[in-house]
Amino acid sequence: MARLLHQDTKMALEIRYDSEGFAPNALVVNGASTLTTTWDDLLWAAITVGRPNRQYVFRHGLASAYEALFRLSLIRMALEESGTRNTRLRRTSAARILDPSEKGAVNYFLGLAICKLFAAQLLNVPWMLHLDVFRPRLNLVLTGRSRPDLIGEIVGGGWVALECNGRLSAPDAGTKVKAKAQAQRVVSVNGTVPSLRI
Repeated sequence: MARLLHQDTKMALEIRYDSEGFAPNALVVNGASTLTTTWDDLLWAAITVGRPNRQYVFRHGLASAYEALFRLSLIRMALEESGTRNTRLRRTSAARILDPSEKGAVNYFLGLAICKLFAAQLLNVPWMLHLDVFRPRLNLVLTGRSRPDLIGEIVGGGWVALECNGRLSAPDAGTKVKAKAQAQRVVSVNGTVPSLRI
């Protein structure tokens, strides 16, 4: 337990990713790249994903503190460092032996947290909201039944819609097409067409 408490959360982590379909002048460059981040950033993303601000995260006092601890613990239960320099992430043995339903819940949450991390660091969107929870406040116009998981406002203006899929393996082309279609179902937010639907 002492080792866990004293682990260096500022140590660099590297998450490889592929991006496609971004405009030439976008913040994200198309192709293979690496997001360099820290455990602190990843854990903050996990604690705050779906929320509009810090006050909202802790608005229920002790219950909110336990929720934050639950979210933090879920990330630390599921992911650990790997690679020659311990900068990569991999599933823990505990995560690999979960029941399939439990794995599904963990994968869903990891997808949300990683999307929030990427949105904050690459897209300048520090707060990503659960679309279904905040839909009434955002004056959303949607098409179709399914919709993306998260919506967020870019610092300086504009909106981003994200469909998040936590998966053990790389998504196939059909999964990508379906996720993109879900993201594109956000027509407008408070009368503004989203700048990005990812």
